[in-house]
Formats: sequence, C-alpha cells, structure tokens
Amino acid sequence: MKNVKLYKWLTVTLMLAISVFCLLYLEKIQKSTAPAVAETKTERTAETDKPELPVFYNTLPKSAYSYNGQQFQNIGGNDDDILKNVHTFGKTAYVFFDTSSNGYDVKTAAPSVACALVDENLTLKKTVTLSGDGAEYYLSSKITGYGFFVLTKSDSYVALYKMNFDLVVINRTVFEKEVDGTLHLQTNGRLLSITTSDSSLSVRVIGNDGVIEKSSSIYLSSPKIALCYEKDETVNMFVNLEKSCVHVRYSDFYGFLSSDETAGKTIDEILPFNGGFAGIYLENGEKFLFTADENAVVSFEKQLPPAGFTKILKNGENLMLVSSQNGKTTLSLFCTHLDEVITRTYDLETSLVPYFDESGRIALFDGEHVTLYSYDAVSIEKIEKYPASAACVKVFESGVIAFSANKKDGAFNKNYGKSDVFITVLKKNTTK
Repeated sequence: MKNVKLYKWLTVTLMLAISVFCLLYLEKIQKSTAPAVAETKTERTAETDKPELPVFYNTLPKSAYSYNGQQFQNIGGNDDDILKNVHTFGKTAYVFFDTSSNGYDVKTAAPSVACALVDENLTLKKTVTLSGDGAEYYLSSKITGYGFFVLTKSDSYVALYKMNFDLVVINRTVFEKEVDGTLHLQTNGRLLSITTSDSSLSVRVIGNDGVIEKSSSIYLSSPKIALCYEKDETVNMFVNLEKSCVHVRYSDFYGFLSSDETAGKTIDEILPFNGGFAGIYLENGEKFLFTADENAVVSFEKQLPPAGFTKILKNGENLMLVSSQNGKTTLSLFCTHLDEVITRTYDLETSLVPYFDESGRIALFDGEHVTLYSYDAVSIEKIEKYPASAACVKVFESGVIAFSANKKDGAFNKNYGKSDVFITVLKKNTTK
C-alpha cells in the first residue's frame, strides 16, 4: 500500500515538473521571436508638472472699485467675456455677454451666454449662465414687461430662453437645425422669433411665457437676415441670399404676405428712414447709398468711393455717412435726395462704428480701443477713450458706458482673465 501511494506521489510530481518546463520553454520562444519594443516614458513638462488650480468664485454682491476717482465694475472669469448687449429696467442694468470662463463671477462648463444684474451704484448683484449640452453663443435679446427673451445658437440648433427679472429661467425651447436668428418686439407687444436654416426662414410668435403660439416658414436658400422693421402691423424683413436680396413681408394674422427678390444686389446695411428705408447695397464689389419708399422701391442712389468701412446714421431728416480709409474718418451729410450737404474728414483711425445715438454720440473702434465722440454735421469732439477687445459698446443717457477690455493695468487691473466686461461712468457726459 505504501508503494502505491509513493508511486502516485512521484507521478504527480513528475507531471508538475513537466508542465513547468513547458511553460518556461514557451515563454523563451515568445521572447526570442517578439519584436523589440522601445520603452516609453511619460515626458514631464512644466505644463504637466503644474498643479491644477482650484476654481475660485466671488461672493456676490460685489461692489464697484475706484480708480483715480472714477467708479468701475468688472464682470467675468478666467477666460474671455465679451459684451453683447445691455438692457435697463428702472435703475437696474442687465448685461448680456458671451463667456468661456469658469470662475470668479461666472459658473459654466462650456462656452455660454451669461447675464449679470448691476444696480445704479455699479454693484454686481447676480450672474447666471444659459447653456445646453454644449457651447451656446448670443444671438439676440429683448426685454418685455414679463422679463427677458434670449436667443442663442450652437452648432446644430437655436435656443430661446425666457427669464424673469430675477434672472430665473422660466422656459427653454430648442429649434433644431436652425443656424441663426434674431428677436423682434412688435408695437402691439408681441414677440417674434425670426430664425434661419440652410433652406428656410421661419417666424414664430412667442407668448409671454415663452411658449410658441404660431409658426410659419418660407423656403429660401441660405438666408441671412439684414433688417426686421415693422410698419402698419406688417413686419418687413430684408434677407440676403448668396447673390441677391429678398424683401419679405409678414403679418401675424395672414403669415407671409410676399417676397420680392432683387438679383445681383446684397444689402450691406439698411434702416428705416422718412417713412421708407435708407441703406447701402453691394453690386459687383461696389457700394451704393440708396433711399427707398415704404415698399422698398429705390428712389435715389449714389455710388460711394472705396472705403475700409461705411456706416449710415439718421441725422434728423438727413442721412450721415461715416466712412474710413487710409487712417482718415469722413463724416458726410446727405439730404433725402442724396445730394451732399457737407463733408468733413478727420485723422481718426477706425475699423467699425459700434455705437451711435441720435442725441449726437458716436463710438469708433480701431481694434484696440473704443473712443466715444460727440458729433454734429460740421464737427466731432472726443469724449473718452478706453482700451477694448471687442466692438460692442453700450452708452446710456446717464453717462454709463459698458464694453469689453483685455488690459490688466491701470483702471483695468481687476481683469480676471483674457477679457472682462467693464462698466463705468463717463467723466464728461456731453453731446453736441
């Protein structure tokens, strides 16, 4: 019996030894036939060694700060914050801006539209961000007696937000496959959302709660909205196509009434003027100033000289044309028949007119600064100059001015990131 047990034990031991030998032999074969692989090491750089900084958020309300006796408020975070619009309600300002920041005054996980509530003392009371699953950017906003309506866009949709005056979002509606749009507040108080896709122009009547009450669409190829203007309860929409422009008329009751296309011309700028319209159109690379009747039939037109940019302003019953070329800015006054009344040229370098009002103030943007002037038909006078990172600027009768700036010194030493929104009061609030 002992011999049998010994035999079994020896047999098991021998089998285990053979198995181990086979495994070692196979491993040796694999190593000898496997290709050589270089050892990889994680390269350490200053960027990877840098510890991730904690996100810091300001506690609101945040008071304005003083620099050389002038009050300032900055709004933003650790990245870009670009002003888009400002609405006022009583003594409160609602500041809308695009943000890619997360920190300080802004909380967001992706590029978003933000709104800040600022009181008459420039105290920042509250901020909110509007965003969906991904990045969203500002298109348009309107204030009504029921709060705010804000239109935003992403890569694949346009979204409509309804907010109350406490910046609480009441409703959000998404328009799939829309690419652009604007909001139009009618004289009867009804709000229209006017949006475009690659193949259509759509108008939606929006209720006070943000719910769509009516929707109409018309086929147009790659439309781009130039102007929406209401006359006698009819909304006139001027829309650019690739090589033409279309005058579309819309009624709440009947929907789309007509669409008249003008081939070979696109609208560069258009505004209501003396019961009709005035504007600048492009044809074969040339710019033409024109006036038109209420049906958009051209009454007078005048070819303009080459310019880096042009902007038309209403000046009483006349038109003022602001243009820039070769470091010079020209102000020209035209009567309703487009006869030139007076022209003045100034050494003012600019690329855009981001702001003007009929009380006689105009802001010129040169890519690095925004300069506010008072003007009339015969002269222009500098009011203030500020560093600016974007063309959008808002000025109010009270003398408050809002703009974006990327400076970090002097009055802008509170700048949190690449660019913040700044609000201040003009030292000299004058008009011509």
